[in-house]
Amino acid sequence: GPGRYDGKFQDYYGNPSWQGWTHVDATYDPVQRWNVSVFQSPTGTPAIWCGQESFGNACGPGYGNDWNENLVFTYTVANPSANTVARLECIYNWDSEPGFDYFRIQQNRGGTWETIIQHDDAGSATFDQNITFTPSDYVGPAGNQLELRFVGFSDGAWSDEDCLWHTQGLAQVDNIRVTIGASVWYED
Repeated sequence: GPGRYDGKFQDYYGNPSWQGWTHVDATYDPVQRWNVSVFQSPTGTPAIWCGQESFGNACGPGYGNDWNENLVFTYTVANPSANTVARLECIYNWDSEPGFDYFRIQQNRGGTWETIIQHDDAGSATFDQNITFTPSDYVGPAGNQLELRFVGFSDGAWSDEDCLWHTQGLAQVDNIRVTIGASVWYED
């Protein structure tokens, strides 16, 4: 800590001994980039939108540079030693720089995110797929959770933020339904 040169960074019990220092999480971004909006909704009703209203330039609304925005669904399975089938359904739009920026639907396979489908450029689609999770796919402290996610990803340039690639926002997703056994989660 400040004014100390003894190298002590833990207390007697192994907990951090800050000794006057503070910490900052430089990875934390307080801006919410998954928003509920009717902007470019694939159904015309409120949808979840990976985008931003304004960038202080003439190119918004849209998406920005260096985005890796995740919207995650987590479910705790009843039996972590058995396979679980999750059916994911949704309707979505995407609009991004071709070859560099993407909308993805992914599943977590034991701590590694696997892309089920990926889109760039612009378009609209529906998704309806059964996704099987094996016991080695489960994550979480107890190893009993499955995860699905939507990802809005962009590289360091050519977006609405720098006005080099004008879009209608990276992605809009609506009518999201996850069915696991007799349980259904639906978000309109």
